[in-house]
Amino acid sequence: MTNIFSRSMIPLNLSCVSGWSLFDGCYPDFDVDKKLIEHEYFQKVIGDSLDDRNEELCIGSNSVIFITSPYVEFGILSEKEFVQIMIESVEKIKDHQKRDLDTIYLKPHPRTNIEDEKKRLHRIEEITNIHFKILYTDSNIELLALENSEKMLRYYSLGSSSLYVIKVLVPRETTVCLVENEDLNSKIATQSGLNKLYRLIGIEII
Repeated sequence: MTNIFSRSMIPLNLSCVSGWSLFDGCYPDFDVDKKLIEHEYFQKVIGDSLDDRNEELCIGSNSVIFITSPYVEFGILSEKEFVQIMIESVEKIKDHQKRDLDTIYLKPHPRTNIEDEKKRLHRIEEITNIHFKILYTDSNIELLALENSEKMLRYYSLGSSSLYVIKVLVPRETTVCLVENEDLNSKIATQSGLNKLYRLIGIEII
């Protein structure tokens, strides 16, 4: 499916892109059947905003990257709720991959407490037999996706708005998925609307 946006909606600087968040009205309201993204133009806008650092991830092609959101830090989920939802999400990802999967790379949100996250991940690893490797980098995930697009990395998240941008930046055949969870949907009023938009722009929901 063709990615969606209109030229008038293209952010003029990178901060507009990397600063999007899950709040009411954070996505443009538009008729998706009439306003189609100019994919190459958007890539150029973002590409022109990159510095000379160009950070390549030292991970293999087709690796799975999970993008987190600070649900615990913001009081949306308790530690116990988050761990349980992540356990369920990991099982969904393993089923979706249809291959042996033993490692998931995790890109933490800037507001995530890393030490607390490590403790949560350890509990998740014990149940799922999946090893998490945290990506320690100051670059945001949108830039990393663009700079490593040839690796065909596979992106998953419970609801990060970065999926919206990644879907535009990476090759169209790249896996970009939202892992839907009804418990989380019930706690975030805007999530069902965002999920609808994700479907419309070609983000798979599992």
